[in-house]
Amino acid sequence: MGKIPEGLIKCEVCNIYRGEVMGRDINWGVYVLRDEMEKMEGPLTILCLCESTLLCSKCKKNKIHRSGSMRYDEKDNSIWFRPCFASLVPCKECRTKGGTVVDSCPAQA
Repeated sequence: MGKIPEGLIKCEVCNIYRGEVMGRDINWGVYVLRDEMEKMEGPLTILCLCESTLLCSKCKKNKIHRSGSMRYDEKDNSIWFRPCFASLVPCKECRTKGGTVVDSCPAQA
């Protein structure tokens, strides 16, 4: 884990980063459009769970990231995009009930 890009702050309530970050400050790894993303001039908006408007489809109490939103992953300085179908995946609590963890991308944490 390196330096957190300028413009991102960790929410004191949900402990997830939010704010705006420039594409050039993110590790795009092997992403197909990496060159284009690094050249982006405008900021990318990152949302924390407090800014999310969706409740878990299963328990109806825990918040999940809304479709089309992006989440910052500080472990590798990357961004995860939440596709529209991901809102069908329940929250972490519902996925871990019964001692079984359903695999999902880090954007679903």
